[in-house]
Amino acid sequence: MAWRGNPLMVWDLAHCQPPQRCRVTGFSDPLNAPELVRWQADGNSIVILCFGTEIFEWDLYKDEKTEHKKPYNINAREMAISADESLLLTSSNSGTISAWMLPGMQLIYRLENANAFIRDITFSPSGQRFYDTRDSVCNVWEPDALVRLDEHDLSDASTLAGGFVTTGAVIVPDESSDEQGLSDTSTLAEAFVPAGAVIVPDESSESQVSALAAGPDDKYYCCGKEDGSVAIHETIGGTKIRKVYGYGATSTVLLLAWSKSGRYIVACDDSGHIVLKRLEAKGGGKWAVFPGLDIRIRYAVAQFVFSNDEKLLFISTSSKDFVWDLKRKVEVCSRSHENLHDGKWIADPTNAEIILFVAHEIVHQYKWTTLECSDSRRLQLTAEPINKPQGVVRKLALAKDGKNLVYEVIPSQLCDGLRISALATSSLTA
Repeated sequence: MAWRGNPLMVWDLAHCQPPQRCRVTGFSDPLNAPELVRWQADGNSIVILCFGTEIFEWDLYKDEKTEHKKPYNINAREMAISADESLLLTSSNSGTISAWMLPGMQLIYRLENANAFIRDITFSPSGQRFYDTRDSVCNVWEPDALVRLDEHDLSDASTLAGGFVTTGAVIVPDESSDEQGLSDTSTLAEAFVPAGAVIVPDESSESQVSALAAGPDDKYYCCGKEDGSVAIHETIGGTKIRKVYGYGATSTVLLLAWSKSGRYIVACDDSGHIVLKRLEAKGGGKWAVFPGLDIRIRYAVAQFVFSNDEKLLFISTSSKDFVWDLKRKVEVCSRSHENLHDGKWIADPTNAEIILFVAHEIVHQYKWTTLECSDSRRLQLTAEPINKPQGVVRKLALAKDGKNLVYEVIPSQLCDGLRISALATSSLTA
């Protein structure tokens, strides 16, 4: 147990004895202000980080403390030790991750980052990979600098460390009481790294894709990201060719839909803000974007469905469904529901006036203009699954030839494999 202003204390849980205290020389001793402690794999010693810049190792059985060579550019916030105790991993307040060789603290690899908050870091059991977590994402890294170490005998750390000689080292005076001095120290320190160390930029901080919609001809796709951006990309190569909309950096795009003709794209973010844009394809793979529907809904949006003529947009939410006229930008009708969570909606390919709700065993027919249920019938499957599934319809799509509706069911009980069924569209009019 450790906290600022008090030396580290260790309890032996197997014996009821007073804690073993880490001895310090006085109030100014760095060990009087421990920030992080990590056990070595053998359990005989502890690595202690003080002031974010000084690292000590405390041998509990010998009660001896060893200060590792102080690098002037460590600036650590988190740290981890490899299983063989030969490597130390640190992350700074600015998000830069560094790998150091112990016990000499030679820098062998650095991953530079642009102000990303890293929550935690750790090594893999082999020490050839390391992991970091930031926001809701876990990144896995396997740099050549760590893989190549396996070719050497790490038991002779001094021999291997000889290949990394510090050049241009700068001694920076301690100006920790001066805020500006700290900033200058950090800037100077980052500029001096050992020769042979690998410095690479971190490109993982780019926002993650949170929603995806395929274009009508499979040549393009649209993706929404956690930074609120919505953009069109080429399917081959993934090149971004047109920004469609931007919600803002604090919004996450949760749902996207692209109409069959390619004329409309509709998106929704995590605040229920729905934005529809009208598109026009230009020559040379260029797109023109025009304003459309822009509304806010206080329910969680689950699905978008365009009518066959693309004049109406159906919006399904957790508690209520809506139909909007895209040309007049007005709500046509709405309907509250309680028990329509086990299926998916799709426009009836055989009747432009009907929208279908497909559940596990029943298909319901609703009128687009009123959302009144006009008919319900049991499904007549053209492809029966091996074991007839009981559960919730998760995905629903129309085959390209228009002859079948294909849907996937999440089984209510644990079982092996996916449960996919096909429904002939001809049976909808029978």
